[in-house]
Amino acid sequence: DLYSYGLSSPIQLDGLNIDWPDFANKAHFYQHKNQLYTQLPPEHLSLSFTAAVGTYGKYLYLYFEVIDDKVIYRNSNARSIINNDHIELAFINPDDIFSRFIVSNKTTGWIDAYRITDLENDIPVPARQIQGHWRDTEQGYNVEIRVPLSEFNHHIAFAIHDVDRPLGKVIASLGSADPSSAETLGTILVPSPEIERIVKGMSYTNSSIWVVDQHHRVLAKTGDIK
Repeated sequence: DLYSYGLSSPIQLDGLNIDWPDFANKAHFYQHKNQLYTQLPPEHLSLSFTAAVGTYGKYLYLYFEVIDDKVIYRNSNARSIINNDHIELAFINPDDIFSRFIVSNKTTGWIDAYRITDLENDIPVPARQIQGHWRDTEQGYNVEIRVPLSEFNHHIAFAIHDVDRPLGKVIASLGSADPSSAETLGTILVPSPEIERIVKGMSYTNSSIWVVDQHHRVLAKTGDIK
């Protein structure tokens, strides 16, 4: 389960976390315990990542800070978008339609996102509604992504797939949940503007009001007892 923090301003898509408020405390860390499909021992896993999720206006923002000892980009002539390091996203939209996307880049810069299906010979379709930036780092790479809120309701999964040689196969995958099917997605909580408005109408001097769900996630808050 993920919590999407309400952002006070839109995020600049540059692959840097400087405009993510309180990033260190609000981000999620994924390591060997979050492996999907294959289970490598920790000493054989050369991949980990930190992720943050936030919303502003009509968009969901995702930030991935990936530690990877070998960053493999998509070959300029390759038809495949998965024989290289790539990110997979999966959502269920408000119409209960399940969708999967792959972010697969040939170089640093603006991301290349594609919608995929389970059909064997289906050709990936560019998903221009998903935008972002891929930036190399000394430890691996950062990817910052913006997704329209219309793409999902309350279900989401993302995964980082690691490839260690050009045109190679995935050797490890880490993720928030399994993005391969609608049944295996995790949940995401987006703060409710409607609840925020109601709660702010209840506030008074020297009071602090929080609304939380059964998982202790904050739906809305207002006021300060100080």
